[in-house]
Amino acid sequence: MQDVNVLVRGQSNALLFVDRGGAHALERALEQALGVNVHLIAEWGTPTSTIHSATAFMKWDSGGQQQSLLRHIEALPAEVKANPTLTLWMHNEYDQGLSFTAADWTAAVRADAALVRGALGQDAATTPYLFVPVQYPHGRNWQPIGEGMRELAADPAFNASISHAAQGLRMDGDGFPGSSHMGDADARLVGQRLGESLTEILAPLASGATPPPQPEGVAPAPEAAAGAWLEAGAGADTLVLQVSQDSYLGDALYTVRVNGRQVGEVFAATAERASGASDTVVLRGDWGPGEHLVEVTFLNDLWHGTPETDRNLYVTSATYNEVPNEALGATWWGGAFTVSDAARDAVLL
Repeated sequence: MQDVNVLVRGQSNALLFVDRGGAHALERALEQALGVNVHLIAEWGTPTSTIHSATAFMKWDSGGQQQSLLRHIEALPAEVKANPTLTLWMHNEYDQGLSFTAADWTAAVRADAALVRGALGQDAATTPYLFVPVQYPHGRNWQPIGEGMRELAADPAFNASISHAAQGLRMDGDGFPGSSHMGDADARLVGQRLGESLTEILAPLASGATPPPQPEGVAPAPEAAAGAWLEAGAGADTLVLQVSQDSYLGDALYTVRVNGRQVGEVFAATAERASGASDTVVLRGDWGPGEHLVEVTFLNDLWHGTPETDRNLYVTSATYNEVPNEALGATWWGGAFTVSDAARDAVLL
């Protein structure tokens, strides 16, 4: 068995994830699951930081942040650099206020990853990436970042995946829900959610196994559009919603109530309706048979006069205990409706 590293990078929410205990809880959980030492690599506020608050990744190469990250890696002990290293990239990007394309962002990440892997003296097979998008309510250019993540996750030669562990948080680190920063409970929750996915990624590397190299000239299969998988609540009954958005100056935020009682915290939509993707929101409770009132409250509706400057939320499907509400239409965006496991003619209110 071999020790492994987890390199935490990103902006302010990466800092809070480490500082408020989420990363250390994850480290302990991984060590218990893997049976090896897990080296947490994370630093901020120094000339060798891996985390840089209030920065845009697209400017890291010119702003000194990339050089700081590389200095940190290069200074690691040789025995640590030799370990398989997962890059846990907490994306809470100032980039959303910049203008760039998915191709621009993807090229920048590939170039950055080549530098990181070179500083470690390793290749892509032993240095996987895990992208963790975090709700950021400022700026509107999230879509190219999301597209870039999906492209890299679909490329076996790059060796990356996406986690939605930071979706559906309260984001109350600024003193109110839906702010720019995760709170203490959020940080611990993200650590718990990441435990299983990181164990699955790191277990083969800790055992000394590496995936076979991608054959040259073989293009990766395109990845189908997909949204986040969100879960909340507990109980014998299950309500499943399909949710999408038109993002503008940030993602659509919403809450869900069943029979007047809120389930979960504030959710952030991630799937863009124009892409054909939907978030799957799985809510559980003890609501019993028959008809139940579901209220979806859109918290941050915004419109600046044109279709391109209009933030919208869509709930396109609702299924209660495997019985769908067939009255929901593809353009329905919020309010209240009923669900029932006894009849298939649920009606919008």
